[in-house]
Amino acid sequence: LQAHPSTAPSLTASYARAEHEPGAKIAAMAPLGHARGSVNAVVLPDGQGYLQSRLPALPRGEVYQLWGVSGTSVLSLAVLGGDPRVAAFSASTGTGLNELMITVEKAPGVAITSHVPVVAGPLTATA
Repeated sequence: LQAHPSTAPSLTASYARAEHEPGAKIAAMAPLGHARGSVNAVVLPDGQGYLQSRLPALPRGEVYQLWGVSGTSVLSLAVLGGDPRVAAFSASTGTGLNELMITVEKAPGVAITSHVPVVAGPLTATA
C-alpha cells in the first residue's frame, strides 16, 4: 500500500480537521532506541488516517513503512517513502487499532516486517 499522494497544504489541513472529529484516535509516535524524529498521526472511526512526520530523510532504496497493531496482529497500512512530511493512509481495521509504528524497509516495502520500529505510539481517544 502506498500513502495517498496529495499536496502537503491540503493534507496538513485534513490532519488538523481530523484531530477534532468525534471518535478520532491520536498517536504521538516517539523514537525508539537510537532513532531520531517523531510522528503524529490521527485515525478516524472509518479508518481514514493522516500523519505528520519529523523523521530524517532515508538513503535511496529505503522507505518508511507504517504499521497498525490490533491485538497481536501487525498490519501494513502504508509505504511512506524515504522523506515523508505529511501523508494520508487507510486502516481497514479502523478503531480496532491500538498502536501505530513505523519501520525502515528496503524499497518498495514489505508485507511482513522483521525490523524494530524507529517510532511507535499507542492510539488514544481524543478528548
